[in-house]
Amino acid sequence: MRNVILLRFLIFVSVLAFSTFLIGFGLAVKDLLMPTASPLPSLGVGGEKPSSEKDTLTIVSLGDSLTRGVGDGEGKGYVGRVVDRLKSIEKRKVSVTNLAVSGATSQDLIKQLSVPGVRYAISEADILFLTIGGNDLNPGFEKLDKMDPTHFIGDLSAFVTRGKKILAEIRDVNPDAPLFWLGLYNPFEDVLPGTNRTILAWNRQMEDLSLSVRSVYFVPLFDLFHQQTGRMLYSDHFHPNSKGYEAISIRLSSVLINVLGTGGGEKH
Repeated sequence: MRNVILLRFLIFVSVLAFSTFLIGFGLAVKDLLMPTASPLPSLGVGGEKPSSEKDTLTIVSLGDSLTRGVGDGEGKGYVGRVVDRLKSIEKRKVSVTNLAVSGATSQDLIKQLSVPGVRYAISEADILFLTIGGNDLNPGFEKLDKMDPTHFIGDLSAFVTRGKKILAEIRDVNPDAPLFWLGLYNPFEDVLPGTNRTILAWNRQMEDLSLSVRSVYFVPLFDLFHQQTGRMLYSDHFHPNSKGYEAISIRLSSVLINVLGTGGGEKH
């Protein structure tokens, strides 16, 4: 009788162990064939970042070759120079992610803003820099001897439409970070007389767009380069040289320091 009870017990244990194995194996196969996304780390109550992340001031820069710093012999551009100034006065660490693409138009930037990684970077930013519009206004102007003055107008109406979309996309992922939109200068005023009027018209539209969106600041550059192109431009007669980028960085740094901590949508 004892042997029968022992035999039944051994059979029960064997069946239980085999069943557990089958269940575990099935779950493992499910995880392998149909993986689920891992939950994102909690950002705290109300979606706020943990306080430890406030130790770093995060800057994200967007746009075209001006934000990439093309033409600067020192390789810093205006972004690097502004960051250097901030590091000298900020107690926090300052980090920068430069997402600008040389040659980018407003249409290119709209496409870039649909990339998840770009949107995430923007969402994490404390400060945003933007240059866009120069390649919309001056399509294909790479060499002075190939310029056609009749095409130095771009499509301002289409640019305004895309500009609205760009600002809306940025504000969709980051409603609060101050955005500094740098205006246009005229690199061709000494070789294409009469083009200043066009540049100023584009700048007025950019300023109006900035004023229509919270915490967007238009930073004019036209006056910095007016009648100074020989001294402020790189050898390609389009991008700033080191002096040009230094002038831009001084202007932007002044606006940035003045704006931090205030509400937005203004010209400076």
